[in-house]
Amino acid sequence: MHRQFVAFNGINDFYQNGVEFIDMNSEFIRDKITIRKTKFIISLRNFLCYIGMLKSGLIASILFISEPDKTLLNSLTKIGWKIKVLPKNPFL
Repeated sequence: MHRQFVAFNGINDFYQNGVEFIDMNSEFIRDKITIRKTKFIISLRNFLCYIGMLKSGLIASILFISEPDKTLLNSLTKIGWKIKVLPKNPFL
């Protein structure tokens, strides 16, 4: 692939049976409790990752085709993305 710029970011998730059928704007108490519980557990996992007690369950990555702008790299770094600059492939 011969790409030099890669960005990574960890993602946390949580699954509970039946949660995929709940409308996020539901007015039912049971649905609201399930939504809040799911958001709380994801927030808790994010916090535990932030303080280093847990590793992310998933990873998001960006493989840049060409060299990205410095402003893009700075904005990604500010929101928690880790940028890696790989060496050029000497065999090409």
